[in-house]
Amino acid sequence: MVHSKQVTGHIDTSASLKCLKETERGLVSKLFKFRNIPVPYKNADGITVYPPDYMHGSYHWVFERAISISLLPLLTYPCIFGSHPIVDFTLGFVIPIHCHIGFGACIEDYVPARKFPRANRASVIGLRLATVGVMYGCYELNTCDIGITETVMKLWTA
Repeated sequence: MVHSKQVTGHIDTSASLKCLKETERGLVSKLFKFRNIPVPYKNADGITVYPPDYMHGSYHWVFERAISISLLPLLTYPCIFGSHPIVDFTLGFVIPIHCHIGFGACIEDYVPARKFPRANRASVIGLRLATVGVMYGCYELNTCDIGITETVMKLWTA
């Protein structure tokens, strides 16, 4: 006996497609977990808690290590070969970023936003202003004066 659905060429696959879509959605959400926006919630104390974002921490870790490792050749090159303008400009960018990350970690640890919201905000704004100021000072030292590495060499020999 032939069913009418098979005769017309239409096969009912809605249940299997629905199952496949749910499986794809689950697989995609597992593969691209870092793309989901975490939904904050309030705990019993009324503090907003964000779910852990695993990729956020790994990006920070890799960026911080890359900045730290890039300082090694930048600091040893002038000692071996003398000063160079490209090294000076790179140092004028990398050293303030390295210090900004370090002081930002101190602010995050010792002046937490949940405990001292105003002091934390003032500290973060002050850190950002200081970082921009130091970057501008390094730029001026490199363009209008003898450069960072020559200045350090003169300070060491003085």
